[in-house]
Amino acid sequence: MPDRRTLLSRFSKLEAQRSDLLRMLEKEAPLRLEQAPRPGAWSAAQVVLHLAMADETLMAYLEKKLSLGGHTVPGASAPFRLAFLNLALALPIRFKAPKVVATIPEVSFAEARSRWQNVRQRMQNTFTTIPEPFIGHGLIKHPSAGKFDLVQGLGFVHWHVKHHQPQFRRILSSFRTCCDLGGSHQHDHRSARWAAVAYRSAVHYRTGVDDPDGVASTAGQDPADARPGR
Repeated sequence: MPDRRTLLSRFSKLEAQRSDLLRMLEKEAPLRLEQAPRPGAWSAAQVVLHLAMADETLMAYLEKKLSLGGHTVPGASAPFRLAFLNLALALPIRFKAPKVVATIPEVSFAEARSRWQNVRQRMQNTFTTIPEPFIGHGLIKHPSAGKFDLVQGLGFVHWHVKHHQPQFRRILSSFRTCCDLGGSHQHDHRSARWAAVAYRSAVHYRTGVDDPDGVASTAGQDPADARPGR
């Protein structure tokens, strides 16, 4: 039977995971976090909101079950169901999100981060005060995999966040690729400008003309051939 120490230890690891993720995102410009990489895709802020909403759904079920009572242990199949669920999340496969957390509105990164912080605070308060025998009850429910006790449920939450980490990297790298391409074009323009400066300098050296572009006969010629009379 899981105890409070195990539960709070698991939750502490979850919070460390969340902090690491948010620190990575906070290095980016807010506008980049709030912009979708393509039409119909989620922005990084929307993925954060999705994770917050998943935690909110978890807490809503837990709080409802606590208020209604009648809950008990999740059954002998729970470890096997959890293992299958975590394996599915660990694979590089995209899943359709459950309806309750599938529709994500446009949101600022600050708002999404705040909602995630608030629900995690609710989780901590509940895990600190819940009667210890209830920790082993089926108070967390996954839409497809069924009920889990609190420690098992937090294992799923860990793998859910981990499942979305490559998505954050894809979103951010898509913008860096665009920026790199833009930088390449800027580099090409700078190279062209320097080539023009070098051409003008060579013409001036050989002809004494300060504005070679104003001399029609030298346009497009090699500087070595841009001498008067040639």
